[in-house]
Amino acid sequence: DVYLVDADTAIAPEDVSTLLPMGQGGDFYFSPDGLQVAFTTAQTVSVINTDSSNLRSNLVNFPTVITYSEYLYYPPVHWSLDSNSFMLAIPPEDGLAAPVNGVYPETSLWYVPLDGTPAFEAGAVQSVWFCCVEIQFSPDNGRIGYTRPYGEQQANLGELVVALSNGGNESGPVQLPEVIFRAWGPDNNQYIYSYRDPAFHLYLGSAGSPNVQPISGLTPFEAFNAELIWIEGTTFVQLLFGPAGAELSLMDTSGAGVVIDTFVTPFASFDVAN
Repeated sequence: DVYLVDADTAIAPEDVSTLLPMGQGGDFYFSPDGLQVAFTTAQTVSVINTDSSNLRSNLVNFPTVITYSEYLYYPPVHWSLDSNSFMLAIPPEDGLAAPVNGVYPETSLWYVPLDGTPAFEAGAVQSVWFCCVEIQFSPDNGRIGYTRPYGEQQANLGELVVALSNGGNESGPVQLPEVIFRAWGPDNNQYIYSYRDPAFHLYLGSAGSPNVQPISGLTPFEAFNAELIWIEGTTFVQLLFGPAGAELSLMDTSGAGVVIDTFVTPFASFDVAN
């Protein structure tokens, strides 16, 4: 079940409204204009207005994705900036299935317009298992960045791929060990990726350009992983994880920045509001 609360006006339990009754909810994603909510389950994607009207059920249906664990996989929704559509990437039913004739199982890329026309599969790509990294849509949903399997699995090699959101018009894939697409910039062109060889590296790239530049660390902190949220322009928040703990920084793509805090445990998290 999904409940709706107006954080500005709610003062009593009766100010909480039921958006969806028990058994009909899922992971939910507000549209940028705040007037609609998309919600996903293990097999469907639906949309409802925030005033509980115009429920559009089962806009996309798909088989349950095997997680090899007890939990169910719900695909994330990526809204368009004008709130008139969204996209999502749905992994194959068994992402660890062996390749057939050298072809790995494909992740489908769905476009869901909200003008009454049906959703459709815009394309499909071979990406690494979703538990490793999800496909990343640019803010305008025009491009995707992802990691494609490459070579023998035990070599931990991957191809960093940047393409249109239907999977076409790929930029030249970059083959690196443990490469991960990290974040799109707000200009829908720049992006940050990482790889390990075994040292951890962050790089800045641009769609359609082979030129990349390293993003230097502020301190000698030894990292093995990172979380990034791009805020605006060239500014992003970075949380590095390493054997000694974690380091949270406000960064610029030039490598300049300031350390916000350090932690003795790598099990840290953060969020931003702007």
